[in-house]
Order: sequence, then structure tokens, then C-alpha cells
Amino acid sequence: PRLKATTAPPRIVFPPEGARVDLGLRLAGQSQPLTLKLQGGRAPFRWLANGEPLSGEPTRRRDSQWQPDGGGFSRLTVIDADG
Repeated sequence: PRLKATTAPPRIVFPPEGARVDLGLRLAGQSQPLTLKLQGGRAPFRWLANGEPLSGEPTRRRDSQWQPDGGGFSRLTVIDADG
């Protein structure tokens, strides 16, 4: 029998859970993009913000950029090849 290699599930390391990140929305009226980073998981990855995909295609990169559409709290999610 072959052993299947196991990979730790993907985990967003930036921004950390519960973080408040100032993207400059109050000062300039437009927010700066937020860099997202993950560890673990198996590519390809699909990033979601508030349940909506950040791009049309999954990516093999472990980082991404997200441009929020306004202020307030958001839920960020990443899904790897294993779901």
C-alpha cells in the first residue's frame, strides 16, 4: 500500500485572524490594496473575500492582493486543492 503524503491545511498568516488593518480609507478616500499571505495547503489556491472569489482562476502563489470596496470588517478565506 502507498502512503499518501499529508499537507497541513492552508492557514492565512496575514492578516492574522481578528486583525484591524488601516488601509488609508479615512485619509485619502480610497483604500490601499491589502497583501494576503498563507502557509500550508496544496496548490492551487482560491482566495475569497466575503464569499466572493478575488480572481477568476485559482493560483499557485501563496500570496495575493485584495482591494477592499470600502471600510468595515471583511471575512477572508482560502481554499486549497484538497478543499
